[in-house]
Amino acid sequence: MTITSAPLRIGAVAALAAAIVGCGGSSATPSPTPEPTLAPAAFVVEASEFKFVPPELTIPATGSTTIELAAGARYLGWEILCLGRTGSGERFTRGACNIATEIRREGKLLWLERGRIEGGGELLASPAGFGGRTVCATLLATGEIDTECLAECRRVPDVALTRLPGLLVARYLGDSSEAAKRCLVRIWSLLRPALIGRAAVEPRIWST
Repeated sequence: MTITSAPLRIGAVAALAAAIVGCGGSSATPSPTPEPTLAPAAFVVEASEFKFVPPELTIPATGSTTIELAAGARYLGWEILCLGRTGSGERFTRGACNIATEIRREGKLLWLERGRIEGGGELLASPAGFGGRTVCATLLATGEIDTECLAECRRVPDVALTRLPGLLVARYLGDSSEAAKRCLVRIWSLLRPALIGRAAVEPRIWST
């Protein structure tokens, strides 16, 4: 499956986008088929709130996400990456996952992350890498976070937070996509009222 590389322009209304990633390829289940590839996903956010919450990525793939923000726009999104179908006893032993995420506001770089995870590579077991864990997740939120809200977010278990100028980064590392989602939903429920003054009402699709 391919995500279009043409920028998606979000106007003056709140928007929700979900990237659907196909299962298949040579990563979680060893196979000679080519590595799955996603075309770059680009979003241009003009004067709105934009939530990017794709479903769990169960098969590593290659792709990138670029967010371009106008002066008054805000972005709150997360991605959950599952390395192998552990419920079936399968590990990520072959293939590779290339990750690239970029956020800019009026052309100024706020966040740039690039990485490559090799199936069966040393990074998966290293204490400086995944430490044997199979699920990682990242939440990114643009905007200034006050000290009280940050303290509440830091109380969420199993999540590490970093506050940068104009950006908050939350990380999860574990073995459960469900646990990762619960942690990030809790962070989201604290950030949404603080950043945009709206109640944290979960979309119904999150319960499916």
